[in-house]
Amino acid sequence: MLNHDDVEAFGAAETVLLKRQGRRFYLHLALELDLRNAARGVTAREEQLFNLRLSEQGQRVRVIAAVGEMFGAEHEGLASWSLIDHPDATGHLALSCAQSDSRWKTVAQIVRPGDGIGLRFVGNTQPHLLSRGQVRDEVEFEIRRRTTTLTFLLGVTVGPPDIAQTVRYKA
Repeated sequence: MLNHDDVEAFGAAETVLLKRQGRRFYLHLALELDLRNAARGVTAREEQLFNLRLSEQGQRVRVIAAVGEMFGAEHEGLASWSLIDHPDATGHLALSCAQSDSRWKTVAQIVRPGDGIGLRFVGNTQPHLLSRGQVRDEVEFEIRRRTTTLTFLLGVTVGPPDIAQTVRYKA
C-alpha cells in the first residue's frame, strides 16, 4: 500500500524504472542529480522522498515494491509461458523525463495513499511477429483501489529481440 510520501514521490520523480528482477517486481522513482545544476541541488524534502543515493548513477531513488505478473508467447506463438515456466524472467521499462510523459503524469495524479500497485509485463503479444524475427512487448501499470483496478499501458516495444525486448528469459 502506498503511503503519502510514495504518492508525493510519484509526482516528483524525474525518471521511473518499472522492473522485475531477482523474482521481485518494483519501481525505482528517481531524481537525476547529474542533470541538475549546482544552484538547484536537492531540497531536504527531496532527500526524504528519495532516500537512497546511487552515486554511480548520479541518482537519488525511492524504491517501491509492487505485485506483478509476467507472461507471453514463445515457439513462434504456438505456446504460452508464465513465471512458472521461466521463474527468473526479467523485465524493465524506463521512463526518462517522467514529468513530461503524459501517461506517467496521469498515473501520478491518480494514485492515492492506501492504493496498491501492480506491474504486468507481457512478452510477444503479437506472436505472428516472431516468424518475422520481431517481438512486441507491453508493460502495464495497475492502481488497485478497494474493489477497482485501473490499468495503464505505459510502454510498448516492437522490433528485433535484441533491441526491443522488454521481457527477457532463458529459453
